[in-house]
Amino acid sequence: MKGGKHMRKKGKTKRRMNISSVAKSATPVITLLGHKYDKATLPSYTKIKDGAVFSVPREEFYKFKLLKRNRTTSQAQVNKLIVKLQEPKGQLVPIIINEKWEVINGQHRLQAAEEGNIDHIIVMMSFGATIEDVIIMNTTEKKWNFWDYLKCHSEPSAPSSEEYQKIKTFLKNYTISPKAALWLLSGNNHDYGTEDFEAGIFEVKHLEEAQKQGDFLRKVKGYNTVNVSVLKFCWSFVKIQKTKDKDGNKMSMPTLMRNLKKYGGKFFNTGGNQEYYLDEMKECYNSRLPKSKKISLRVSL
Repeated sequence: MKGGKHMRKKGKTKRRMNISSVAKSATPVITLLGHKYDKATLPSYTKIKDGAVFSVPREEFYKFKLLKRNRTTSQAQVNKLIVKLQEPKGQLVPIIINEKWEVINGQHRLQAAEEGNIDHIIVMMSFGATIEDVIIMNTTEKKWNFWDYLKCHSEPSAPSSEEYQKIKTFLKNYTISPKAALWLLSGNNHDYGTEDFEAGIFEVKHLEEAQKQGDFLRKVKGYNTVNVSVLKFCWSFVKIQKTKDKDGNKMSMPTLMRNLKKYGGKFFNTGGNQEYYLDEMKECYNSRLPKSKKISLRVSL
């Protein structure tokens, strides 16, 4: 590149990074993958080359064009990215555009930068990219699953590896769904602890209670009458334990276990939401019981 100097990315490798600023901004540095680059030392482009990685200041955001055929953005995803962009590492992945400044990959990041008042964004130029490339990028990329996150965060070098080792041990001992395990271990009724789990900051707060429920569910699994690995079943199994009979007496665990063994196969046979499973659990519990011993769901769950 004429008239400009390349900057070397900090680290062990000595590969050159072609990062340039389209226009000057008030903020003196750009953060990419946790590295801060002084804008004053970045050469400006008069003609952006194919494959170039460069910074676009907020006042230049109007240049971006969204493809009408691209998928609709998710506000929930945008909100998450706003938080991520404001973290110390800043933007982790460049937005990809073509020579027409049409956004090929990263429309959520762009919207997050706009709504989050981010003063610049990192972009990579890809000549000739089209909506077909958008589809390929979003259908061929394999997203991380539960086990990928568990492997990553349970490695000894991970900050919270001990907490994730507890999850691994729990899942080894109890055959229930991963999401049910996270819920039992965290007590998180919002998203079952999924967000913290993926972020690497999960905390095991209710190990003894989770183990107690795990022991019950292991026995139920041995009855071969119901599928205890289903999250909705685990949820209803735990919630039903907070109910009372008509005399105000707490439900009986021996009764619940006995009736799941005897009559469990007659219930939970079709799909349904959590409330459906809870109602089925109640009906199973009340099977062949005298009226005074039947439980009601009119309690705070």
